[in-house]
Amino acid sequence: MHCDIALHSALVLGVTAASLSRLSYNRLSATLPPVSNKKTSHLSLQLAVVALTRTFINTGIRMVYPFAPALSRGLGVDISSIYNLVTLRNFAGFISPLFGPFSEWFGRKPVMIAAMLLFALSSGIVVIWPAYWPLGAALILIALSKVIYDPAMQAYVGDVVPYQKRGMAFAVTELSWA
Repeated sequence: MHCDIALHSALVLGVTAASLSRLSYNRLSATLPPVSNKKTSHLSLQLAVVALTRTFINTGIRMVYPFAPALSRGLGVDISSIYNLVTLRNFAGFISPLFGPFSEWFGRKPVMIAAMLLFALSSGIVVIWPAYWPLGAALILIALSKVIYDPAMQAYVGDVVPYQKRGMAFAVTELSWA
């Protein structure tokens, strides 16, 4: 309906289709974030750092599975109790849409840095206080750091990588799961 009104207004005012198309394109392009043209080596370094930091977070998420028996022995709890904490940790994914806009509000890099600081602090909880519930808190905070970091990282890559190279850039960052 909005298109019909715009087209009718354009015809009444004598605006050509080409100028209307240009107007729509200019309005659309004005809302898109600018893509920078950084040097390839600088871009490669940025992608390497982003992939490495994402590897740390993914390791924090996935390290529970192979070490669950050792964690349960060390904490003196049943292994099913460790997997109950993993279940609690996975609920962080349900609230992840709340954190997506953070990088729009506060900027990509500050949100990525804050997520990494949250990851580092939450990893330190278990070192300082090696017990069952602190492990649970650490796992939940690590999961929160992941759901905060990932959207900001993907938006950052989308901002700094030219369109033609984004597929390769996202492939490099996805290697962090391997």
